[in-house]
Amino acid sequence: METRHHVTLKSQNGKTGPITVTRTTTETCPTSCPLLGQGCYDQGGNGNIHRTKHDAGQYNSCTPAEYFDMIPRFSDVFRHNEGGDLWGAGDKILSDHATKFLRLCDEEGKMPIVYTHKPVAGVHERGRKRVREANLKALNKARLNSRSTINVSCDHLDEVDRALESGQDAVVVLPHNANDNGRVTLTPEGRKVVHCPATWGNVSCGGGGGKRACGGGNPLCAIKNRDYALGFPAHGNQQRSISLRILG
Repeated sequence: METRHHVTLKSQNGKTGPITVTRTTTETCPTSCPLLGQGCYDQGGNGNIHRTKHDAGQYNSCTPAEYFDMIPRFSDVFRHNEGGDLWGAGDKILSDHATKFLRLCDEEGKMPIVYTHKPVAGVHERGRKRVREANLKALNKARLNSRSTINVSCDHLDEVDRALESGQDAVVVLPHNANDNGRVTLTPEGRKVVHCPATWGNVSCGGGGGKRACGGGNPLCAIKNRDYALGFPAHGNQQRSISLRILG
């Protein structure tokens, strides 16, 4: 199945604000993802409605080449892939696509918010070793000469330590009640995981609708070479089971 992109040039999502939001078809999701079919936020609620319709071809969509051509029309800050993952079927990242994407964002003055949950060497232990190592090379190549970043999505706090130690930018899912204990969680090695401001304050990625823009227009998770990770408390129908998995 060819990867297809669905693009909403101006989202009505309160968490992102009125910015461009995109998604890819499900074959890009890593098969090693522990949340796939087991609590993935995008496989429940409105996310799953959009995912299912997009996979079924019921939405207007475009090829990767057409997607790249659309980047000049995107908002200055935009959310890349609220559902789906980077180019490549299953666990694999297509290196040339990731590199071209960040280069085009730089050329057009865009600040993308990007995460990948595909397995990366030095961070994850899931997936095939050869694929993990290739993905690490792909991320490093894409980020090398770009002012933008691609966040590695970690499954637990130990992986956050490994990601930051290896020079990657990182995000992680936290227990659903993490904000009850403050706005920062510490990793086992004492590194900071800053809780996404949109999960506890009157903030969205791009502002608008009476909300402030995260980072004053520079969303925290779009900042490259951070010495902290961003954390997102589990949400959705299976938030408690996800929390137990994290804590266990």
